[in-house]
Amino acid sequence: MTYRELIQLYKTGKLNKEDKEKVAADIERQEAIGEYLFDESRIPDMPEILEAPAETDPEDTDQKFLSMLRSSIRRAFIKLGITVGCIVLAILLCTIFLLPRVVSLFYYDPAEIVSGATNRMSLDLAVYSELFLPGCCRNSVTVESLGYGRYLISIPQTVSWGGAPHITVSGRLDQNRLTLYNVDVLSPPPGNAFLSPDGTHPQMKSNTGPAGTKEEAAEALSSMDEQLYYGYVSLEQLTGYEDVYQWLREKGLDSANLWFCVYTENADGLSAANIGFTNNFSGVPLSWDSERYPLLQGMDEEGSLLDMSSSKTAETHFTSLLSYLRDYGEIAEMMPFSYNPGKEDLESMISYVEEHGLQLYGFGILSYKDNLLQLSSDPAVSYLWARPLS
Repeated sequence: MTYRELIQLYKTGKLNKEDKEKVAADIERQEAIGEYLFDESRIPDMPEILEAPAETDPEDTDQKFLSMLRSSIRRAFIKLGITVGCIVLAILLCTIFLLPRVVSLFYYDPAEIVSGATNRMSLDLAVYSELFLPGCCRNSVTVESLGYGRYLISIPQTVSWGGAPHITVSGRLDQNRLTLYNVDVLSPPPGNAFLSPDGTHPQMKSNTGPAGTKEEAAEALSSMDEQLYYGYVSLEQLTGYEDVYQWLREKGLDSANLWFCVYTENADGLSAANIGFTNNFSGVPLSWDSERYPLLQGMDEEGSLLDMSSSKTAETHFTSLLSYLRDYGEIAEMMPFSYNPGKEDLESMISYVEEHGLQLYGFGILSYKDNLLQLSSDPAVSYLWARPLS
């Protein structure tokens, strides 16, 4: 007879006196143990009591029960420890590997691959520097992510002229806040580097440039050493792109490192100072969405260069630069000394160029002192300021 059957007979009062007393004693022991565990707040999940024959010694039954109870408690604590350990480990791994990436999603990612092997900041900087930094176009940025929207930035100079040293610009990008350690290398020229001619908006008019009057600028250039300079050449009047290009070709300067300063108007009808494009396509080949931004870069990923003698080619290239900055303007917000036209202004500039074509009021040129002196005395030139290439 099993112990369960014995208990059932006990309930129905069908046991003899001796067996009834044994079962009653067992029940009393179990109640005492239960009360003890309840008082100690250590009640475990009770295992099912194994079937025991009626003739089992009560002391053996107690020992087996206590053994099973201790085993159940140990298993419960082991399971709890494993569960807590797994939860802690998962939280730790997420904090180390996942959380930094999740936080970075809310900020500008300079390492984002836009096409091929080209990262976001390389293409953004290529557009920004060509539009606003004459003689200082850079299109290569190496990025090391620190997590949480923080990056180490390195902007190498991939091309130099006249034996000038390569200067790498380093810095940090901390959640869209860009800090450059040698900021002057990527600073734009002064606002009056080019003097505006007649036919431009009155707010652009200036009688003197960075070196003073035209005569003072020419005298300053004459006293300079014979070396390579970057010259900012202002024209006497607004001139179409192809006319300027042909004029430079006649002087043998069409293949020089040139930057063309374009006259445009923003949404308020005011001109945008010192904005243009280059014909010097050097550095690292880039790839981009060529359907959306045709001729955005003068050198594609195959290393092929644009022929900038055509006004149509130059206009497409320039308006693609403006269109790209309109769509990806974060770089202009982050760069120090930045002129940051809004989307509405950029749309107006694009429309103005599409309607009036490329009209130039100046150009930048990398050349030697003698060439710059000849240019400064040309009747088509109103002003020329030069800075040594360093």
